[in-house]
Amino acid sequence: MTPTNFPVGSRINYNGNLATVKFVGAVDDTKGIWLGVEWDDPSRGKHDGSKDGKRYFTCRFNNSGSFIRPNSHVISGVSFLKALTSKYVETLHGSDTQETVTLGSSDGAIQVEAVSLDKIRQRFAQLDRLRVVSLDNENVATCDPTGQISEACPSIFIPLLFKQVILTLNLLEIRPDIRDLDLSQNLISTWEVVAEICRELRALGRLSLNLQRVVLTSNVIKAIPFPAASEPLTSIKQVSLSMNDIGTWPSIDALSCWFPSLESLSFIGNPLSKDVDNMNYSRPFIIARIPSLLQLDGAFIPHRERNDSELFYLSKTVQQEPVKAIRQSHYHWERLCQKHGEPDEVDQKPTTEKLSDKLIELLLYQKADPIAPSPVASIRVLPTMSVRNLRMKIAKTVKAGRASLQCWIQNPGSGTWSELDKNDDGKDLAWFGMEHGTTVAYKITK
Repeated sequence: MTPTNFPVGSRINYNGNLATVKFVGAVDDTKGIWLGVEWDDPSRGKHDGSKDGKRYFTCRFNNSGSFIRPNSHVISGVSFLKALTSKYVETLHGSDTQETVTLGSSDGAIQVEAVSLDKIRQRFAQLDRLRVVSLDNENVATCDPTGQISEACPSIFIPLLFKQVILTLNLLEIRPDIRDLDLSQNLISTWEVVAEICRELRALGRLSLNLQRVVLTSNVIKAIPFPAASEPLTSIKQVSLSMNDIGTWPSIDALSCWFPSLESLSFIGNPLSKDVDNMNYSRPFIIARIPSLLQLDGAFIPHRERNDSELFYLSKTVQQEPVKAIRQSHYHWERLCQKHGEPDEVDQKPTTEKLSDKLIELLLYQKADPIAPSPVASIRVLPTMSVRNLRMKIAKTVKAGRASLQCWIQNPGSGTWSELDKNDDGKDLAWFGMEHGTTVAYKITK
């Protein structure tokens, strides 16, 4: 089995586990050629495509990659007719006498006697008489030359069931009156393949897909409706909606209903993430409204960020809308209130253009154990101030000069402290839900 059988981007079956080839070549300090693969099941992986500090390929999920040898256990698939013949055409035994048959479902424990099995074998061997075909896990990968399929089995017209390796299957020559097609658990690499198949099946009324990834990048999608009678797509874990026109928050709630197992979302280039009115808090709002999300626009979501995002979403939303309206229009509101406690409703005051009315007062405490009962000072700042500028203002207020500062904010509900680390410097104070009376602790470091 040579590496040329497995080009980068191809799909493989390795001992029953599906993967995508991401790298073919040598690996430092080893001999021979390796295949770098990303598993469909990330739990099988051992790394993210790097070894000993050198990157060979990238993975969508951390630790979902592995290096394997191109050996006989790696299957790239067979043609449609070869799989069909392998399953339905069995060599005749040359006898009409009694045969012993072991039931496959019994793991060899049950054997029965059968007579004239060759007659049944001959009937199945006549592919032109087949009307129903199931090719589950038969590793179909390619189509046969034009005309061969329709000539061999012209009567196939009911479900073709595929759970195997499909790369560029073209069903042009299969009878186009297939009504029901199941492409679950296969290795289709692009949606173009699905589209090509469906275009040729003019009578197709039902298509089943058990894929894990949906790519709808660069379309003109403006909104996502909530599923009505349709069942949620529980197998989908990765969705790309970048560069669309999605500009309504209920669309994000609907997305979480369509894909309740969604783990990775690409969403850049939509109005919700690029408009000035939304960009400062789009990430925490998306995180809060999709409870299963583990990665957003390529950035992993740690537990602390999820917790902070949900608290910010609750506090920000209750400042903008009455609670009664929130309960009707925010799908996950009740769940988040049960998790974190319901925020206090605030009076809806008329907006003002005065800059002074937008200032919030922060209470400064010097970090100690225990923290002093009274603040060292207080400062008034805009919620749009960055954490970096907040450090500078605190240093100036407490006369710390050019010394570095560590800062923490106190969570009002639990009383616990969360550190503002260097990775937070570019975020504004509103992102953390800072408001009048927020307590900030600082420590001067040299």
